[in-house]
Order: sequence, then C-alpha cells, then structure tokens
Amino acid sequence: MRGTILAFDFRTGEGKISGEDGNRYSFAGGEWHGGGQPVANQSVDFEASERDALAVYPVRSAVGQYERNRIAAALLAFFLGGLGIHKFYMNKPGAGVIMLLGGLFGWILIFPVILVCLVALVESIIYVTMTDETFDATYIQGNKSWF
Repeated sequence: MRGTILAFDFRTGEGKISGEDGNRYSFAGGEWHGGGQPVANQSVDFEASERDALAVYPVRSAVGQYERNRIAAALLAFFLGGLGIHKFYMNKPGAGVIMLLGGLFGWILIFPVILVCLVALVESIIYVTMTDETFDATYIQGNKSWF
C-alpha cells in the first residue's frame, strides 16, 4: 500500500504513516528499509497489518532514479550558490528567489551577500557528504528547502 509519513520520532524509533486508504499506521524504525532516515511528508510503500505498517520502503521516481542529482546540486551551490541557482534546480523557487535577491541586491549592505554565499557553501558541503537516499528523502521527498 502507498502512504505518506506523518512523523517519525528518532528518540523512540517510532513513526506514523497515513495510508492511501485513509487509515493511520504505526511503524517501528526496524521496519524502515530505505536507507537513510524516514522523513515527514515522504512517500512510502508498505505492507499493512491491522494498525501497523511493515516493510516500509521509500517511493522512488518512475524510472528508479532520483529526480535531482545531489552532486549536481552541490556543484551548483558551490559555483552559483550566491544566485540561488541550486535552489531552482531542486525545485525550491521560493528559496531560490530569496537567495537570488540577496545575491543581486545584497551588495548595497554587504552582509546579505556574505550570508547568501555562506549558506550556499554550507549547503554544497552538506549535499556532497550525504547519501543519495538521504538527499532524496530530505530534499526531494521531504521537500526541505534549507539546510
């Protein structure tokens, strides 16, 4: 069955999934088989048993590949991050516009440009150091815009 992770508590190792049938299912961290960590709003496929979700897997794109490549995002963040190009690549237009405006018009106050470039540098390092599965779960499936 398909569903969406509502929440996952890393301290207890337990989470909740909203199934496509409208029911909510609990799952333990040991049932997670996707690599990386489960993230809220992530699409998953699982086996339903009463009120528990078993064998929980993240849903990948139709061709079995990640929609956005983390290395490409990291390179864009490193080289063009001051303009927020990596945010547009990752389909985060709101964050991209903020970085673009900060990069273009921040020269007036200097601080916004430094901040935008620093954020882009940190994000490029984060993207390079995480796995493809974690990148996909956090930024693509989880729809997280900022580090």
